Amino acid sequence: MPLLLVRNLTLSLGDRTLLDNLSFSLETGECVGLVGPNGAGKTTLLRLIAGELLPDSGLVRTTCALGFLRQEQRAADALSGGERTRAALDAVLAQQPGLLLLDEPTNHLDARNIAYLLQRLQALRAATLVVSHDRYFLDAAADRILELADGRLTEYAGGYSDYRAQKAQRYAEQLHQYEVGQRRQRALEEDIAALRQRAQTAHRKSTEAPSSGLKMGEKEKRRASAKKMDKKVKNDIRRLERMREAAPERPKAERRVRFEIEGQSAHSRRILEAKDLGKRFGAHALFTGASFALRGGDRVALFGENGAGKTTLLRMIAGEESFEGELWVSPSARPCLIRQDFAFTDTEQTVLALLQAELGTVGGAERRLLNNLGLTSRQLAQPARALSFGEQMKCKLAMAILRQEDFLLLDEPTNHLDLPAREQLEETLASYNGTLLIASHDLYLLRRLCTSVLDLRGGALRLVQQDFARFAEESLGL
Repeated sequence: MPLLLVRNLTLSLGDRTLLDNLSFSLETGECVGLVGPNGAGKTTLLRLIAGELLPDSGLVRTTCALGFLRQEQRAADALSGGERTRAALDAVLAQQPGLLLLDEPTNHLDARNIAYLLQRLQALRAATLVVSHDRYFLDAAADRILELADGRLTEYAGGYSDYRAQKAQRYAEQLHQYEVGQRRQRALEEDIAALRQRAQTAHRKSTEAPSSGLKMGEKEKRRASAKKMDKKVKNDIRRLERMREAAPERPKAERRVRFEIEGQSAHSRRILEAKDLGKRFGAHALFTGASFALRGGDRVALFGENGAGKTTLLRMIAGEESFEGELWVSPSARPCLIRQDFAFTDTEQTVLALLQAELGTVGGAERRLLNNLGLTSRQLAQPARALSFGEQMKCKLAMAILRQEDFLLLDEPTNHLDLPAREQLEETLASYNGTLLIASHDLYLLRRLCTSVLDLRGGALRLVQQDFARFAEESLGL
């Protein structure tokens, strides 16, 4: 008997069908990844299973104790994001649930804590449904993937890499079938047009005067032939209509979210310099004696374990935190800190009103960029507090993009972004002209982008002049 059974589950919000007749089950020891675009209803589905919401129709049946890790942050403010996540994980896992619902469990976790989570899940052997956009985690943990999009579920065997490969193959096969059907329709349309032309010619000739030289009975033969062609045209038109009705729709290509950032930092010009930099909280020193310099166009990974002080350092550079020693930022640089917190949970303003307050005019060009970013007119019109966490991150990124910032301080920028948005963010930042300082546990992101590393470990902060892929291999064994 499955530990979780979902049958024909349906839920609508206003005139939108969020979940449309969903059915699936989970067995003991099975880990299933639930993926899909931001706002597709993944967290809502977990809440329905947990009994926090009621569906419009359908069945949810569980046969064991349930543990639910929500993605919103909780626990003491003194803890880092990773420490909060680890504490919440430990509290849920300590219940020894048979069915485990995890909503973005790796957000803020460093590599050591992700390995810890994987070990705990393997030891627990619960039936686990996990919402995650962490590609490494899904590859390591998931037995299969359920993709939620447009209210429907599609199942894929294996982890993230298997899911992406299977989805690409399915799309290619569906597109091929669609194109073959379209070619057949076009060929039949051309045959109908040619046959109709021949029938019209036959009708015209069948009415020519006897002086035209037609033999006795020839007109009748041509008229009969024209009628046969008319009949075939009608039959072929009916056949074409049946083909159109039975033809598959063109498969929807995955939405490609486009970010456009035009940083203005002059390359090779020194924009930041630290001398004997340090930070203490009472008697506890995060780091001391750090000296380094960054130049325009640098792409730097800020690496350290949870609680090492990465967010604190970003706040120091942004002018929001005190420090020891010297920290100089070029007057021509505009450090823009994009935080990992959620700033819109308590506001009643619409997304558009927030953007207008921040940016002034939000005209046609700005709206096109917002749409490319994945923020639709519907989302702009709703209260900002109603945005999913991923949509909130996109909103913060939109503000930086529209301000044309040239020095981005990114604190876990891929947290809560869906998979297509993560991949496209990597593509965009790869062509960004400004300076990047990225604190992230997303190894895919850091390997792709970063050409140097600020290594914050063991109470020391040092600049390592090698790309992150080489640093991870030589210093971390990853």
